[in-house]
Amino acid sequence: MEMKFYTFGSHVARVYVRYDRLSEPDEIADIWRIGEDGRPYVSTDRMSTAKRRAERPVPPAAEPALDWARRLGAHFDHVRVDFLSNGTDIWLSELTLTNLGGHFEGVEDDVVEAMNRTWDLSGTWFMTYPHKGWRRRYADALRRTLSVRSA
Repeated sequence: MEMKFYTFGSHVARVYVRYDRLSEPDEIADIWRIGEDGRPYVSTDRMSTAKRRAERPVPPAAEPALDWARRLGAHFDHVRVDFLSNGTDIWLSELTLTNLGGHFEGVEDDVVEAMNRTWDLSGTWFMTYPHKGWRRRYADALRRTLSVRSA
C-alpha cells in the first residue's frame, strides 16, 4: 500500500491510502483522518481519484508512518510525506513540497476543510522576507486577507 500524509508543520490533516497499486486496474483507496486520540481512523471523506473505497482497517504500520510524517513535516509549512508499506513495515517513498501547487481536489475554498484550516502561510519565506515594491504590497494584501479569513 501507499500512504500519503498531508502535513502542515507537524500536524497531519489527511492521509490518502492507495491499495494494490500494481495488481488492481482501478484505484482502490481510503482516506484516513487523525482522531482526538492522535491515531488514524478510516474516514468517509470524498476521494477525487479513486474509483472505490477499500474500507480496510488501519494497519499497524500506520502508527510509525504517522510519527515519521509528523517529524518530517515539522520542518515545512506543507509537505506531503509518502510511505510504501506491506502493512507491517514502512519505507519512505517521497517528499512532495507544496503538493499540486497547494490546490487540493475536492477541498478548494472550503474554509472548514482541515487542509485549508491547517496550512499557516504566515510563516513561509515569502510572508516573512522583507520585500520591497510590488512584492511587499502583495504580501501585505495577502496578510490582510489571511487575517480576515482566520477571524
